Amino acid sequence: MKMARFLGCLKLKKNFMKTFLILFISVLMLSSCGNDDTITNTTIKVDLEIVVSGTLSDSPIIKYRASNGELIEEVLSAPITWTKTFNVQKGFNLFLKTTGTLEGNISIKANAKGGDVNSINENQFGSRSPSSFDLEVNKDL
Repeated sequence: MKMARFLGCLKLKKNFMKTFLILFISVLMLSSCGNDDTITNTTIKVDLEIVVSGTLSDSPIIKYRASNGELIEEVLSAPITWTKTFNVQKGFNLFLKTTGTLEGNISIKANAKGGDVNSINENQFGSRSPSSFDLEVNKDL
């Protein structure tokens, strides 16, 4: 009789452990299922650069989107290496544009890196005589 009671207790413990294990695994699976479409707050480092060699004319300008989302406009002069670095969050609209007239070379770079973002963008223009240029990078991160 004691043996039957002992075996009954073992069976009850075995069933309890199975139920507990199944419940534990279910909770783990549900907790790991998340909405992958949510925007994470990963910091993204943005590096903007404009390099000019030559003669600029016709009031050349730089326009870029600052970290707060505001469009900023500045006058571009040569010879120059213009740079800006700041941090943003995923979903930011990376924007850099420059226009004017140039006899020489110009390149613009707008790079972003952080989290799952690794964006490298570059445009160039060159002319041996005064020519209008319009270079732009516009990308959602």
